[in-house]
Amino acid sequence: MYPSGGIQYIKLLFEGDDSVKELREKLIDFYPGVVYIYDTSQQKLSFINKRVTDMLGYSIDDIKQLDNDFLKLIFNEDVDAVKAHLTSFDNTPDNDFEFDCRFNHKGGDWRYFRSKGITLNKNEAGKTASMLFIAEDITDKFKSDEEIRVMRQIINENEQLLQFGNWVWDIKADKLSWSEGLYNMAGYTREELKDSLSCEFVREHASLASNDQLSDVVKKAVTEKSRFHTQLSFKAKDDTNIIVSAIGTPVVNSDGTVDKVVGTARNITDQIIFEETLLSFKQTQLDRERFMGYGSWEANTDFSNFIASDGMLLLYGYDPAKRGDHKIDEDFFLQHAIAEDAEKAALLNRENTEADYFITAHTIVTVSGEEKKLENFSKIVRNEGKPAKIYGITRDVTRLKEYERSLENKIKELNRSNKELEEFAYVASHDLQEPLRKLMTFSERLVSKYGNDLGADVKMYVDRIVAASENMRILIENLLEFSRVTRAAEQYRQVDLNEVLKDVYSDLEIRIAESNADINTTTLPTIEAVASQMKQLFLNLISNSIKFHKKDDNLSIFITSQKASEEDVVTHLLTPGIPYHKITVEDNGIGFEQEYSEKIFQIFQRLHGKVEYPGSGVGLAICKKIVENHNGVIFAEGNPARGATFTIILPEYK
Repeated sequence: MYPSGGIQYIKLLFEGDDSVKELREKLIDFYPGVVYIYDTSQQKLSFINKRVTDMLGYSIDDIKQLDNDFLKLIFNEDVDAVKAHLTSFDNTPDNDFEFDCRFNHKGGDWRYFRSKGITLNKNEAGKTASMLFIAEDITDKFKSDEEIRVMRQIINENEQLLQFGNWVWDIKADKLSWSEGLYNMAGYTREELKDSLSCEFVREHASLASNDQLSDVVKKAVTEKSRFHTQLSFKAKDDTNIIVSAIGTPVVNSDGTVDKVVGTARNITDQIIFEETLLSFKQTQLDRERFMGYGSWEANTDFSNFIASDGMLLLYGYDPAKRGDHKIDEDFFLQHAIAEDAEKAALLNRENTEADYFITAHTIVTVSGEEKKLENFSKIVRNEGKPAKIYGITRDVTRLKEYERSLENKIKELNRSNKELEEFAYVASHDLQEPLRKLMTFSERLVSKYGNDLGADVKMYVDRIVAASENMRILIENLLEFSRVTRAAEQYRQVDLNEVLKDVYSDLEIRIAESNADINTTTLPTIEAVASQMKQLFLNLISNSIKFHKKDDNLSIFITSQKASEEDVVTHLLTPGIPYHKITVEDNGIGFEQEYSEKIFQIFQRLHGKVEYPGSGVGLAICKKIVENHNGVIFAEGNPARGATFTIILPEYK
């Protein structure tokens, strides 16, 4: 800055005799700043020293060509502010003031100047007629101050973004100073805590446990002149509790005393919550892995970087809390594989590098000597077609394998038992035919030979024996049919169900005519099936409709077909990806209550008496068996007022 009173000395030069004008101007040209006089009435420059050339690049002639217009030297954005300064000049005490503005440089840039002004002459009215100014180039200082301001702003923004701040505690004055970051963290403004910020304020807002801990660590740090690190719970302005991590260092004077403690504090609430959540997730994951008997892992293809979950360590009998005692890599796990499964235990080898997904199985011996069966589900991640990373899940399938073996043995035993039962039913049915035929033959001979001599009661008993024998014959035939369906080994082939229905109509021609049945059929599909079983299926269903028709009403049967929907496939747990056909057989017979919709498919189950509706109760059981043999489903809907509808869903191919 200029020497104190410098503008007064220059003013004295201008107040001198014009005889020294040339000397005066030379002296002023040596002055280290732009000196100029502003004529208020003309609003133009009446004088400017040659320093303007050195500092702004303009010559005196350049100024004249600008018509001595002072405002043309001012940077455009600052013109209004300069006008305001000039206008208010007369209202300034002692007509002495200064202002900052930017001056245009002839080279196209601008420079920042601080102008100090004073009244040089006044007019008759006592108003300022001309003003003397000295302008100092403060560009470098301005930029330095601006950089400091910007840096301070950046620091404040960083403190706010990272949720930390700096603090200083004056021990003797018990005065606490905070940076902006701490005010933001606590939710207060600097003005709100102007008179109340102290250690007592911190103690009032910290939890009781935090208070005791903070006092102890600070007291110890000051006594031992050592750095401290502590954590406390602090209540912010909005009554939320934040967890603060504080670090402090005593400032030791040359005489060994401590007057101040400086440090930083950081809001670690989110970090604590994240760590607690992570620990909870990790514990949950470990509990899940322990309960379900599996572990997860990932590695690069050369296994130089191998990561294994705690569940993996548990599988091999290790304590996850002691993982630091071991070098966890592929070899760590491979050493437990039994000799004959060593190659299978490798998580990646030449055989499986071609596939993106693969499954391997092997046997291990754990640390405690327990033998386990393990199964690896692995996926390879590729980079430009080459394996770059591999990750997967290893699970304990020991019990599953035991269950599988046990189930296989039970299935074998069940198959053997079923085969014996089927053979028994088949043989028994055949063996029963002979005594049954004799029973019926001798009953008929008895009636034929001694019919006239038999009393009414005896004839009634004989008729009942004949009727029972006939029912027995039908039952045996149905059992034989059921046995044949169960044991059928016929080949599957393409079967046109329309042709099947023609054969069924032919077989039932007399019964259809007797019941006056009207059968309506849409086009049925061609499917891969056993032809004889398809015929038996429709024969039984149509016979069922004829048997249970209403005596006083004409029988109508509707047989329709359509493609099964995806919803049908999902609802009935059918194999996805295979086309299915949905066939319905609907009649207007006596129907049934819907609660019996499953019972009617059970063997020997009847809803009506044998006298009114004869039969063995095997027909619908045979239908169900046939449909299941073809990997389909059959179900029924009944209504006593409207009849029954049987729905069959069969695959187009096996």
